[in-house]
Amino acid sequence: MPDPNLICQVRAASGIFDTWLAVAVSYSYQDTNPIRRFNMTCAEPSAAKVMKLVPGDRVDVILAGLKVIEDGFIQVRQAGYDANRHAVQISGLAKAGHIQHASVELGQVRGYPFEAIANAVVKKYGVKFRMVNPPPGADLPFPNVIPLWGETDWEFLSGLARARGIRLTCAANGDLIGGVPDGGKRAVLEEGRNIISCNAYIELPWAQKVLGSAQEAGTDQRFGRLVSETAAEATIPGGPEGLTKRILAERPLGTRENQIAVDAYASDILLATVRVTVTHHGWFKPGTSELWELGDKVSVRSPMAFGRVDSQDLRVYTVTCSQTPEGQTTTTVELVSEAAFVQRFPDGQAGNPFDQTAQKANAIMPA
Repeated sequence: MPDPNLICQVRAASGIFDTWLAVAVSYSYQDTNPIRRFNMTCAEPSAAKVMKLVPGDRVDVILAGLKVIEDGFIQVRQAGYDANRHAVQISGLAKAGHIQHASVELGQVRGYPFEAIANAVVKKYGVKFRMVNPPPGADLPFPNVIPLWGETDWEFLSGLARARGIRLTCAANGDLIGGVPDGGKRAVLEEGRNIISCNAYIELPWAQKVLGSAQEAGTDQRFGRLVSETAAEATIPGGPEGLTKRILAERPLGTRENQIAVDAYASDILLATVRVTVTHHGWFKPGTSELWELGDKVSVRSPMAFGRVDSQDLRVYTVTCSQTPEGQTTTTVELVSEAAFVQRFPDGQAGNPFDQTAQKANAIMPA
């Protein structure tokens, strides 16, 4: 049986359900799975105890007494049985779960920052948008934005967020959050002490420089090559010498906007080059009674994983809390380079490929 302090409850109008055979609750900064989600399986031993949860039901999900999803909803219910077994699986999402499916209803928007646009988009889901420790330039207004026909709310917002270097995620109550928290006190995951399994992936950056080209709308004061040939360049120490990745802006960008977009692309290159996945017992951060939060600081001490160095300072990118049918509770955290998660621009440390840092993009003026 699971630790009584590590019980998962699903609370709904029809009751409180906590006799789960298997549990998985996940939240992430990944564009493909931005909304908090859950998946639970239970047995139904008799008709008198048939689970009443059905798609559309509003639920709260509680792990070890802490609410990880508030006013979410059941999306899918699957029931199966034979002569000897009967089980039900439910899965669902946080309150803003449909943001990946519904189309944008905004028209043309002029002169508003990302925060104002995001709040206008998400209000139909009954949630809000808020900034947490936003990156430089996050409050820069968009001169002119027009959603594409049929574009989903998530596609629209994530595209604008990339143009401002903003990372998006979902809070327990379904609110969207932009930016990266400071990470708090650094937790420690250590080989031979609290790590069940570890997978460390490192890849050579595929470019030394990122060169971004864009155009902006001309005015009586700004015209010609000054607006038609906007460019910015960022350098990634440790990338293959002489190799450049060229990107073209998806929409008109001014000089400052283009610098932000190039910085964000360089950060994404670094994000792809280091991925460390660690599984440990329980749902709490080691040494605490708190669940993991996205952006948390972590020191992973594992000579076997890193080879040349014994430990790395990383950040939490994805969290998955699980329970097996045997009652074992575990947490898997996907970790990424702190350089990719926080905009900082000193030179990378030579000899340590896990700590590469893109240098801040510089504007390139037309000759």
